[in-house]
Amino acid sequence: MRPSTARRVPPPVLSATLLLASLLPGCGRTEADLPTKPLTPAEYYIKSDMEKFRYKNITVRVPGSWGGVLLPEDAGPWGAPIWKAVHWGDVTTIMGLYNQALFELQHPRVKLEYIQFDMWSDNFKSALAVALKAKRAPAYYIARDLPQTIEQGLYADLTPLMKKWDQYELQPEGSRREGTYNGRIYTLAGNELGATIIKFRKDWFREAGILNERGEPGPPLNWTWDDFRRIAKRLTDPARKRYGYAAAIGGFSSVGYLYYVSSGLDTYVPDPTGKRTWVFNDKDPEMLRSLEIAREMVARDRSVLTSVSYGWTQWHSEFDASRAAMIAGFSPHPAREFLESPYKLGKDKPYGETVGMVPLPGHPSGYTPLRPVTNPIGFDPTLKPEELEAAFEWCKSWFYGDVFVNRVRAAADEARAKNRGSSLYVEMLCLPYKPKVNVLDKPLEEVFPPDYMDFYRRVRESHAPPLPREFGLREPPTNEMERALKAMYSEACTSNVDLRDLLRRTAALINNNLLNYRNPQDSERLRRWLDARTRFFKRWFPRYHDTVWQPRLAAYYRVP
Repeated sequence: MRPSTARRVPPPVLSATLLLASLLPGCGRTEADLPTKPLTPAEYYIKSDMEKFRYKNITVRVPGSWGGVLLPEDAGPWGAPIWKAVHWGDVTTIMGLYNQALFELQHPRVKLEYIQFDMWSDNFKSALAVALKAKRAPAYYIARDLPQTIEQGLYADLTPLMKKWDQYELQPEGSRREGTYNGRIYTLAGNELGATIIKFRKDWFREAGILNERGEPGPPLNWTWDDFRRIAKRLTDPARKRYGYAAAIGGFSSVGYLYYVSSGLDTYVPDPTGKRTWVFNDKDPEMLRSLEIAREMVARDRSVLTSVSYGWTQWHSEFDASRAAMIAGFSPHPAREFLESPYKLGKDKPYGETVGMVPLPGHPSGYTPLRPVTNPIGFDPTLKPEELEAAFEWCKSWFYGDVFVNRVRAAADEARAKNRGSSLYVEMLCLPYKPKVNVLDKPLEEVFPPDYMDFYRRVRESHAPPLPREFGLREPPTNEMERALKAMYSEACTSNVDLRDLLRRTAALINNNLLNYRNPQDSERLRRWLDARTRFFKRWFPRYHDTVWQPRLAAYYRVP
């Protein structure tokens, strides 16, 4: 989830006096100036200003939008930006400066720099390439477009650091797999655990008498695609301008996408001819069925509120405006809205009693597409070993150490002063790691609705299947593949085109433009990947393994 940021500037790092001193002969930092024995914080603290300055020879640049803080851009009437933050009551910024000072005291060689760097824009990769070349990139940043960006060398190899990290195993399995390439680890799981969900209106379910096995309003606990379609039709009411589901017409959240995800379909499978590594999975009849389902729900059932221009913002707006009973989302969002906007849908509709969340529908055999994930973090590949280790230590402190504890406590104090819900509870609900100390004043069970707690229990217990990248297999470019699939589902829903012909055309497009490659070692790698997948399904979804995976494996996953 992208954090919101105001216009800020980095806090000053050096005074003019120290900067000038560093330029004078004999005053610059050299290895010869450094003590031969590492200094403890106490030993460092009693050194002179110039000795402290010379000793700090490891710089960690922290992005202001992800772990750092930035001072107000102007001083206003206060004389200096830092005083503006103080007199504003900007507790977050002041605590960020405190954490900067504390971390530098705990790690005397390290100097933190909070910098402005937009990692959320569309031109992120080009901006990052420029920053890396200029040696001004942040030490870490969002890892996007995996695994292609791993292949492009945009991230440092974290394998040695991961092997000695005591909380490595607490990373969500899906995140660990996403950042692993050919046995090496390139990303760190972020500090907000979540999963793709269906967010739904409890009050509409209650009104329609749709209750789960516990007698609560909502779909069955282990619902399937058939349940999803039936409920969407039942909750559609044209007279009241209500739809069962709102989504993009193609791509993520679309009904076609949900169908093939719930069925456990792969977009591409091994090329049985050996000419390529992969071919588009157009031979499996379930792929054609996903197109038929998308067309039927949009054009015949009319239970889906959609448009070719719909994106994340649009379908969430439809839900908030009470025009859709269900939408796709990300699990931390309802928990955050429950605390921070408890009457978002009206004074007579408390959020926890009105909005629920459940996993995506699964397969009748028991397979579920529930996947625990976080935002993956990659590190600057040009960092020296000591810089990389310092940046990794900072992230650990930011995730669950002193920086985390101080930050969430300050945020809770600020929320109490402003008489609003504290994000502390959301952070703890979604935290995949074990914090240094307990920061809660009451159990999460006393804060969140039971169904929210149950969902996160299921997320933490879920598992993710092995990915081709883990075995050194090249995967097609993510964005281009998503665009091709979105175009296919959009055409299926907005025209009368023959769906078999549409599938053939899409297969030719994808095979010739996105999958036209092969490595001589891929046959062996494919076999190892398929063996790992088979073991995964047999262990976690045995009925799916026996009734669905094994027949599919024999029919559509032949390795030459």
